[in-house]
Amino acid sequence: MIRRSAAAAMLALTLAACRTGTAEPTPVPPPTASPSTAPPSATPPGTPPPSTGSPSTPRPTPTAPGRGCPASAHPTPACTGVPPKTKVRRTVQGDYEARTPGEVIDGWHITGQLITYADGVTVRDTRIDGGVSKNDKDGARLTLVDSTIGSPDACLVSPAIDTGYDTGNYTATRVLLQGHDDGFRTGGPDITIADSFVRTCGTNPESHGDGLQDYPGAQRLVVRRTTFDMCNGWATDRSRPACDSGAYPGMNGGVFIFSRPSRPGEKGSTDVTLIDNLVVGGLYGIWVAPAGGTWVLRGNKVVDRTWVYGPFTVEETGSCARIGTWQDNTVVTMDTDYRVTGTVRTVPCG
Repeated sequence: MIRRSAAAAMLALTLAACRTGTAEPTPVPPPTASPSTAPPSATPPGTPPPSTGSPSTPRPTPTAPGRGCPASAHPTPACTGVPPKTKVRRTVQGDYEARTPGEVIDGWHITGQLITYADGVTVRDTRIDGGVSKNDKDGARLTLVDSTIGSPDACLVSPAIDTGYDTGNYTATRVLLQGHDDGFRTGGPDITIADSFVRTCGTNPESHGDGLQDYPGAQRLVVRRTTFDMCNGWATDRSRPACDSGAYPGMNGGVFIFSRPSRPGEKGSTDVTLIDNLVVGGLYGIWVAPAGGTWVLRGNKVVDRTWVYGPFTVEETGSCARIGTWQDNTVVTMDTDYRVTGTVRTVPCG
């Protein structure tokens, strides 16, 4: 998420830089990233007070056919999130705080937000109308599987998954994020995101949200086969305004790994792996600022004519030397089911 004071300037840049063809304007450096906030992310208006309760009894993860997306396809809303016909085992009105180590939240519907403090919390087959705020201060582990975070009817100005104290250490698999202007916040070490889908809401000019942002720095971040849709429905309904039209002033980057130790309050991101991800829209499709460690960018795709400034941006001259693997990162075309229909060009690092 970009600092609010820069919103007006970024909006002006967005509208001025909208393209009418396939030519790419010269990238314009974005404003400074905003600090991560320690308090939990925003709760949808009108939610009741927090509800507490005992942990549910763990049960084995089902292996029903159809769970997850086909190996040959990029994730979509149809094959991520809570699987169809999942029975709701418990409803929590309002927020829920997970404070019991090893707690399993399985088949729940939480109408507010989930705030986690304890180590080893697992969230499975669960619908959370607000967001997830990882609010521990000591790197507690959090696992999210086959769950839906956010409501399609909302647009909350907050990350769908927030690392409030930048302690990292979570895994998200086959997770659907929606109804937020920011998707994944990845502050801290040892975060893995795989086979998931993010659709941000970027119509609020005060937002400037990202599908993923690393503030104040990520260490050992892995993002694999995840779809980031910044275009508010254009991907599946081409009658809606295109992503580069200026109609989505709240969007910033699909994948925005921006942190550098040279900036005040930032740590820089190290040891980052991005493989086989699909990005639709954004001022920038994928922006990286490699600060150190081993970096791998392979097989990532940005949909043609959906960005404003550029599909792939590597910050600072000479930064490509810090990326160990840059391979098969391409601009592609896509149908309305997120299926890649062709390759426009391969993009070199630089």
